[in-house]
Amino acid sequence: MNGKSLISAGIVSVLLVGFLMPLAGAQRKLKPETAWSDFSGSTWPKTWNPIYAEATGNPVGIRSVYEPLAALGTWKGELYPMLAENWGFTDKYTFEINIYPEAEFHDGSPVTAEDVKFSLNAHGNKKWGGTLSTLWDSVESVSVVDETTLHINLKENYPNYQMIKDCMLVAIFSKDRWQPLIEEYGENIVDYPNLDLGKQNGSGPYKLSSFSMDKIVLKRVSDYWGNKIGHYFLPEYHGVMKEVESTARFNDFKQHNIDVVTGWVPASMDYTDQRPSKFGWWNEDAEKRVEKYAASPLGQSVLAPNLEKLDMVRNNLWLRKALTYALDVSEISEKSHLGCGAAGPPSFMNPLLPKVPEYTNKEVIRNNFETTTAMGVPVIKYDPEKAVEILKEHCEGSVDKGWTYNGEKIGGWTLETVQGWVDWMGTLSQIKEMWSKIGINVETKFHEYGTWSSRYMTKKFDWSMMGIGGPEAPYVPLNGFNALFLPHTSTWVGSKFNIHDVYPEKGQKAQNMLNELYSLPIGSEESIRKAKKLQELYVPELYMIPLWTYVRHGQWWTNRWANWPTKDDPYDMQYALQSLGSDLRFLDHMYPVSVETASFSLSKGTVNPGEVVTASVTLNNTGDADHNYAVKLRKGPAKAGPGPEVIAHKATVVPAGGSKTVELEFSIDETGSHTITVDDWRFGKTDSNPGDPIEKTLIVKKKEEEIGPPIPENLPEKVDMAIKTAQDAKDAALSAKDTAQDAKNAAQEAVSAANAAKESADDAKAAAEEAGGVSASMLVASMVITIIVVLAGVYVITGKRAT
Repeated sequence: MNGKSLISAGIVSVLLVGFLMPLAGAQRKLKPETAWSDFSGSTWPKTWNPIYAEATGNPVGIRSVYEPLAALGTWKGELYPMLAENWGFTDKYTFEINIYPEAEFHDGSPVTAEDVKFSLNAHGNKKWGGTLSTLWDSVESVSVVDETTLHINLKENYPNYQMIKDCMLVAIFSKDRWQPLIEEYGENIVDYPNLDLGKQNGSGPYKLSSFSMDKIVLKRVSDYWGNKIGHYFLPEYHGVMKEVESTARFNDFKQHNIDVVTGWVPASMDYTDQRPSKFGWWNEDAEKRVEKYAASPLGQSVLAPNLEKLDMVRNNLWLRKALTYALDVSEISEKSHLGCGAAGPPSFMNPLLPKVPEYTNKEVIRNNFETTTAMGVPVIKYDPEKAVEILKEHCEGSVDKGWTYNGEKIGGWTLETVQGWVDWMGTLSQIKEMWSKIGINVETKFHEYGTWSSRYMTKKFDWSMMGIGGPEAPYVPLNGFNALFLPHTSTWVGSKFNIHDVYPEKGQKAQNMLNELYSLPIGSEESIRKAKKLQELYVPELYMIPLWTYVRHGQWWTNRWANWPTKDDPYDMQYALQSLGSDLRFLDHMYPVSVETASFSLSKGTVNPGEVVTASVTLNNTGDADHNYAVKLRKGPAKAGPGPEVIAHKATVVPAGGSKTVELEFSIDETGSHTITVDDWRFGKTDSNPGDPIEKTLIVKKKEEEIGPPIPENLPEKVDMAIKTAQDAKDAALSAKDTAQDAKNAAQEAVSAANAAKESADDAKAAAEEAGGVSASMLVASMVITIIVVLAGVYVITGKRAT
């Protein structure tokens, strides 16, 4: 996992015309229908090997080709189907995964449960440090049930283990291709480059088009299997460009080389604030920035000491408290994040994340520290006077001359982070200044990422700024505890203060409690109780200094790409397009602004249940490039969120400056009036979703024989008799041709016949009322009309004959 993405990864979605060096070596111009992700995180992938990419925490673009079982909507920390149709515990030791039967690799072969089992076990292999190798300690076995079903069987100590959901997020690949490679390369499988375009054979919506040390470009798979179930990815290309400097990223954004900017590009916020007609963001009505970008909360930043090196800091809680009271974290956050965050609690859990306020042990925080409140939870109060008071109590010296403890000078440490991570750099610079005001002097040092990471892993640092996980896991809010108590295996995985090395007994106790916590339903009373109990173990000790917690800002141009998540029409997607497959969720929603729906009609307005209706949708493309477009018919009026049920869907290419008509057939079994909607994604009042949904009404009526209660068996015969008798009256009248007497006689016969008809009609009416159904009443009404018509003829005839 890329840690900078946890706090302020500058991940920028870019939609532009660009030139790239393909693998073959020749330059070519990409179409304007290109979606870019600007990667400013940590290390860049060296190969296109899914095992390596996942093991090193660098799945940049990989999961667009080697599709995971699910994608993470990182706003809520929930999983959404990709290869897997559904999943869940069938009992407390069995986690079942069901693959879409339509799923297939790019060569047309099916994605089977055997492929998924093979992939997961490869990621769980400790020989090459697979990304699931720690998680796989909880797994007894993986078993195939049938072609599309597999079970992950958990060990006895891991019932209902929520962390098993991590397996849903890793790249899946073909056993037929990768088993021989693993047999050949063995423990060195991570060194296999996998750059032969003709052999990669993923299952995702994109294929690798070009790869270099600063750019990755993916080409859309036109016959992607997900099209069959409505998983459309419309950008023709998906690119990832390595970029670190926020100034360069802002310049690209300002010049409209970039359509959306996130991460930490401070200048972009002022720029878009001054030009609201051209740009969009989450809540366009909000005045405070933390509310403008509230859909994308991150984790919490911390200042982690090297407790194995700094004995004075490790052995003295009073010193850690003094250093914390000396920091005005609210001011640091305001200056570093321009109103996008606030001070974070010593529980190290961002209160903007789902369920965190319920899980925070407010009592243990208030009982151990002087506190104030930020975002609804207690945080440690800024109190430099108290910090000096603590130093005076334990040390010799003064604010002006500095402090010593047992003859050892306090301070002289170096605070470290990555060059180019401007928010972290600014935070450390402010900490240096604030500590100097209480008489403790330190230095700051900003390294190239590799150097910084290496110093952290080899424990050569004094203090390093780090990040605690945000919503980048399918078991929020528990994932934040991983950064406190899991074994430290890489820069971003495991305890940020190395609890297992520094305090091994506490570390094991905490991990056991965490395992118990992961076995409980998230949100349950027992889960909340145990989480609060776990906080009693570390909150009072203040092993790290809590810094700010904040939301990731995001702004976009509104004149080229649309369907951004907004407060009016949200969908669960964090703006970061990297890490844990969130890029897939983003690309699954994008629509080109230049394509609009010119007309929408239904072939029929009223139908019987199950009767086929053809919807005709005409699309106009006002742009200068061909664009993919997905038409989805939904049953129900447009609404925020996921929207109503999709009943038909089809994708097409709309030519530049041209039109395209798409026809979709569908049927509805339920009777009644139904709203059929196209362009549901345009719901909302902002420029981020231009235009409006179009709705038509379809009436599905019941067939006559299905309306109301059954018709009594003798009712049709009674009706027929009434009509026949009336017809006899008419015939009798017509037979009177010679004399008035004949006419009179005929009239009398007609009256008799009419009276008989009336009696039959009354019988029919009574039967209808007994049936009580609409159909019976309709039948009688039809009969009465027929009788009236016939009798009218009788009286006309007899009247003429009588005169």
